[in-house]
Parts: sequence; C-alpha cells; structure tokens
Amino acid sequence: MESNKICKHLVYIATKSETKFLLYDDQKNKACNIKKISVQSFRTGRETHVSHTVTKFVRIGIADKNDTPPYFDKFLYETEIDESADLQTTVLTVNAKNHNETTSIRYAITGGNVGNAFGVHNTTGTIYVASPLDYETRPRYELRLEASRNRRTNYTTVIVNVRDVNDNPPQFDRQTYRTQITEEDDRNLPKRILQGL
Repeated sequence: MESNKICKHLVYIATKSETKFLLYDDQKNKACNIKKISVQSFRTGRETHVSHTVTKFVRIGIADKNDTPPYFDKFLYETEIDESADLQTTVLTVNAKNHNETTSIRYAITGGNVGNAFGVHNTTGTIYVASPLDYETRPRYELRLEASRNRRTNYTTVIVNVRDVNDNPPQFDRQTYRTQITEEDDRNLPKRILQGL
C-alpha cells in the first residue's frame, strides 16, 4: 500500500468467506489520501497443491464529506412587527451556518405558522408577512424554522410579537349637533368645537 501519509482509516479484513476493506472517518486524522493498494487473490488446488496468485492494483481517492447538519447561533430568536404591516414586509432574517461553505442551505417554516401568516425565502432565511395580521386575533406567533442541507436538518424557534395599532376609524360622540349664532357674533371666534373619538 502506498500513501501520502500513514493512513489509520483503512482496515483490511480477510476471512474464509469474504475479503474487504473498511474505511473509517476520523475527524482527527481525516486527510488520508490513498494512492495505490496492492490486492492479491490466491487459490490452492486441493489435488495438486499448486498456488495460483493474481495481483491487482486498485486506486482509491478519498474525498472529505461534510456530514454535519447546519446550525443556528441561537435556539430562540424574538422580534416584533406592527399589525398594520404590508404584505411582503420583512420581519427578520435568520441565517444558519454551514461547515461546508460550498453547499447551500434551504429554509422552511414547519410549525406555529397559524393562518399562514408568515413566509420564508427558502434560500436566504428572510421571514416576511404573508397574510394580514391582527393583534386582537393573535398577538404572538411561535414559529419553528428549519434549515436543511443534504438531508441533514436543524431547527430554531422564532417568536414574532404583533404590536397593537389603533386601526379603528374616528367617530363622533353624536350623530347630530345643534347650535345657534347671531349676526352680531364675531366671525373669528369658534361657535362650537366638535370632537371626534
């Protein structure tokens, strides 16, 4: 066996029933680049007792595989937004991190999204308003955000607090107001003040 360095990952097992190599992933010594392996297969004749040997060279390239899931900086994120926010308004951007920078991460909201109030851009992790919000109906959402890469997933929680906004139209305390003025009244003075509620 030839190698760039001593490889502790490769184990050769030979029994009567099988011959195989086992490769182990060791994070402390994962840079094992096998150039060439010499494999011999032999058979001894029962009658002639003559050994027949065949030698083959097998080249094996071992590439590092990122098999760890993406991860978030926090287990919990919290933010707030006005109930009057327009659709598509950005609420929060949550980014997961990846040990392998060349592999993209996909995002999805998998729980707590009552009424599909929010959506998430699956490549950026940006959460946005997807349906009209109403403080009186639901003042708080607890979203479960998923980050996935190559079937490896991780989760975090995003709490969105909805801020109450006075969205009621103004009202008068009466339907009809009556007053009297005389022609001698100073026209620059108010005759009556009407107040809306």
